[in-house]
Amino acid sequence: MNTSHKLWMFAGLVGALFVAGCGNDDDTMSSPGGSGGSSGTGGAAGMAGSAGEAGSGGTGGGAGSAGEAGSGGSTATTFDVRIENISGSSVLPTPFAPGVGLVHSANDPLFTSGSADRGEGLEALAEDGDPSGLATSLETNADVSEVAVFNTPSGAAAPAPIFPGESYEFSVTASPGDHLSLASMLVQSNDLIVAPDGMGIALFEADTPINGDVSMSLGIWDVGTEKNEAPGLGPSQAPRQMNANYGPMEGVVSMRIDGTRAVPLASSLVKVAVTESAGTYTIEITNISDTGPFVTPIAPIVHALHDDSAMLFQPGSTASTGLETLAEDGDPSMLAAELGSAVESVAVAGTGPFGPGEFLQFEVTPSASAPLLSLAGMVVQTNDVFLATEPSGVSLLDDQGMPRSADDVAMDIQRMLAVWDAGTEANEVPGAGSHQAPRQMTANSGAADPDSSIRLYGDSTNDLADAGMLFPIEIMHMSGTTFEVTIHNDSGSSPYPALLTPTAWAIHDDSAMLFEMGKAASSGLQSLAEDGDPATLISELNAATGVDMTGVEGAGPIGDGESYTFQVTLDASHRFLSLATMVVPSNDTFLALGPSGIELLDSAGTARSDADIEADIAASFAAWDAGTEQNQAGAIGPDMAPRQAGPNTGAEDGNDTVRPVSDGWAYPMPYELVRVTVTPQ
Repeated sequence: MNTSHKLWMFAGLVGALFVAGCGNDDDTMSSPGGSGGSSGTGGAAGMAGSAGEAGSGGTGGGAGSAGEAGSGGSTATTFDVRIENISGSSVLPTPFAPGVGLVHSANDPLFTSGSADRGEGLEALAEDGDPSGLATSLETNADVSEVAVFNTPSGAAAPAPIFPGESYEFSVTASPGDHLSLASMLVQSNDLIVAPDGMGIALFEADTPINGDVSMSLGIWDVGTEKNEAPGLGPSQAPRQMNANYGPMEGVVSMRIDGTRAVPLASSLVKVAVTESAGTYTIEITNISDTGPFVTPIAPIVHALHDDSAMLFQPGSTASTGLETLAEDGDPSMLAAELGSAVESVAVAGTGPFGPGEFLQFEVTPSASAPLLSLAGMVVQTNDVFLATEPSGVSLLDDQGMPRSADDVAMDIQRMLAVWDAGTEANEVPGAGSHQAPRQMTANSGAADPDSSIRLYGDSTNDLADAGMLFPIEIMHMSGTTFEVTIHNDSGSSPYPALLTPTAWAIHDDSAMLFEMGKAASSGLQSLAEDGDPATLISELNAATGVDMTGVEGAGPIGDGESYTFQVTLDASHRFLSLATMVVPSNDTFLALGPSGIELLDSAGTARSDADIEADIAASFAAWDAGTEQNQAGAIGPDMAPRQAGPNTGAEDGNDTVRPVSDGWAYPMPYELVRVTVTPQ
């Protein structure tokens, strides 16, 4: 895909984000050059520092980087390492942050897979692109002979991340038996790095220096220090975070900050297969959305053969009527009619939406005058989101005008498919919005999009940021120490119409807490937040010190316009009210009056004023993430109540260990994002 069309998402990636990781203008932070060893064992080679002196006698030692090898010893080799950002042609264009390279003799110098981060600086590198602390820690590792910080793009004058098409370069010196490791932050993530496994990359094969591309040795690793969000969309990811180390830890109760409108990469929604015979291609598109975090039908697809003068749409411009109709209502016929005079051939595949596990096929025969294929189809559980290839199309013929291999064509279509926002209708929460095709009363019924331009989808809005607007709470003093509590559901006209499950509540003193922010949720809170079941939480509260009274209000969920109302009576020793109710659909989102509830009586046991209580509600009532189940996209995740197959069916929300990434979101293979080459001097 044309990189210029995707780099819009990186516009906010500036200055302060990478200051800590780019503060040293020198690419190399190395151990000093060593002197030759003494007689007998010989000296170790000096690494990238001042000149060492040759070892004398015995087997001889390697010299410092500018010295001469001791007699009889193996000569150390200096390797040039080049890290190229090639993600511009992938489904996830991303910068890569400054990082570290190192030469080591023992395994696991950076991390141990399946174990917690060691607290030696890898977290800062993985979350914020700052390699300085990790480099300092590695300098003291006896098994690490050299550390290099790469932070200045090739040809640049100052430290910076590398964008698609840019590269870092550094050099290291090693001897047979040594390995190379490196780590760089995948910037469009929370705490993911690209790195080899703990063994690193062997720099010698039978004492012969390696030479060439080592990208296949890389993996994408989750450092396990921050909760993962949708790739390229998360508000706690580096390009969008408010400050370094902004996101919540994995597996703990925290404020809900995830965007509610996330849509995954196209590779999570469809799989492309292609066959070719006598110049005719059969294109098969399968809906695989049920294998990911966002389950949706895909509408019929319009496809066209054309030359390089025609495009289905122009990013940055206003959508045509045909594209609007396709993107909002899943009807491709008008767009096909619009394209009729501009392309050699155009057709519609499918007679209706195809759901998870279903597929559609169509055939196309390119020609010298129309070698390019473009296609587009609506993502049904949205307002105006559509899947489409890069507007310039996918070439079906090679430079000599001959049919390209079916596998190469399939790979290019899959790679170039992206999720686009038509800019014709304001976005609502996917899978929940009342103006989306499965739920709208009439076509084209939603409000206008404030941004009318066609663009790659990038809506990370958190519609639960002001939960009190959607689900207002009123607490009124009745008489004495009795209060009436009413929880309203006013979400119906919002972008996130939702249900509220029965509400658990407790009257308690100032020692009792419903949960502790930044710590793991209890099993009772987990059951309520994931499945809307308050029973276990009530049992836990009844057994807790300082709790005087508990209850559950409501026999079932309430929808828009409905409310729960109940009365509570407090005393001077138990002056606080706490409550919790689940937001449906969600994975583990609940509403609560903070960890400790709010004070309804003052220290003397007298009712506080309605105004003071109202102010406390405004300050404490919020949507919370229980941290027990991975949040899926929008409101259409397969493990969300009420769609889940059974209670507690979602994947755990992190386990605080370093591990290969496996969070349910789709990522490209690391060798599709970065190319690492090693060249001996």
